Formats: sequence, structure tokens, C-alpha cells
Amino acid sequence: MRFLFLCIVLIFGGLAGCHRTQLAAPPASGNHARIAAMASEVLQLKVSSLADAKLGNQYLFVLIPFGALSHPELAQHVMNRSAERLAEISIQAAPQCGSCPILEITVSDASLSAFDLFFTRRVRASIVLRARLSGTNLPDWEGDVTGSYSAFRLAPFKAELEYAMDQAIRDGINQLLETAPLHLSRSLGVFHHGGLEGTRRRKG
Repeated sequence: MRFLFLCIVLIFGGLAGCHRTQLAAPPASGNHARIAAMASEVLQLKVSSLADAKLGNQYLFVLIPFGALSHPELAQHVMNRSAERLAEISIQAAPQCGSCPILEITVSDASLSAFDLFFTRRVRASIVLRARLSGTNLPDWEGDVTGSYSAFRLAPFKAELEYAMDQAIRDGINQLLETAPLHLSRSLGVFHHGGLEGTRRRKG
């Protein structure tokens, strides 16, 4: 029995090495450019990744790895979602902007896994973001957060796996911006009401 189980593991392990699912960065939403154009402030946004392109594996029968999951466009994915979220709070993200403040985001780690539970599959995604805000009249600020997502899916194929990673990234970005609202408020002149739900220009 043990020999049979070992043979199954070796067979599926070999197949897993030949099968790889590559995720792609979603394009910026259609409203992003229009919203960003109306932003009242500008911030230079830089995104890089130290994480391995391989995020994890899909597993058959919970334990047997079957297919690697990778995201070669992870940094671009974080860039797109960060720019969208900043635009929603009236901050335009630009690759270059002279003397404006600089927000640098580094992907420290990321993971994505899908576990076959016979009648359904559990998908788990996480990402660790470290950020640094500089170029303001305040001391530089640094912080890090972990974004996560977990759900049960009947058939988590590529689209569902991309959705799971996207939700983890969105969660991380939201946490990141909520971690330093005071720094963003004081350096960019933006006030936050109820977290990130609204903004207004500083008066006076």
C-alpha cells in the first residue's frame, strides 16, 4: 500500500513539474485614467518585487502537488492596483514628477495555493508589501502589511486563481494606505474621512 501511494506521488509530482499556470497582471480599469486626471495631488509611484515568480502549487487530494503557479507580472499588477486606489483618494500616481513625494512599494513575498477537497477546492493567496514615503517636508515613513484572501471554489481555474491573487493585492494596498493616512494627509494636503472613503482639499 505504501509502495502504491509512493508511486502515485511520484507520477503526479512528475506531471506537476511539466504543468505551470502563469498569472497575468490585469489592465487598469477603464475609469482609472479619467479619475486620475481629476486628482488634486500628484505622487511618484515606484513598485518593485523581491518575491519569487513562483507563488505556489495546486494540490490534488490535499497533499499531492499538481501544477506550479507563477506570476511574472506581479510588480506590474501591484502598480496598476496601487495607481487605481490612489486615484480614488484624489492622488495621481506618476512615474516621474520632479519634486513631488515618492511612494516606493516593494513586494517582499507572495504566495498562492489551491487545494483539492474532492467536492470543492480551497484557494489561498497572500502578499507582503513594504512601503516607503519620502520627498516630503516630514521624516521618511516606512511600513509593511500582509494582504490575504481565502475562499472555497468549485473549479478554481486560471481566472479564479487570478481573482484570488488580485483580491489579496487589493487587501494589501488598502491596508497600506490606511496605515499611513496621517503621513499622506499632512504631506499631500489630503484629508481622509472614515478611512479612505472620501477626501477634500485642505482649507485655510
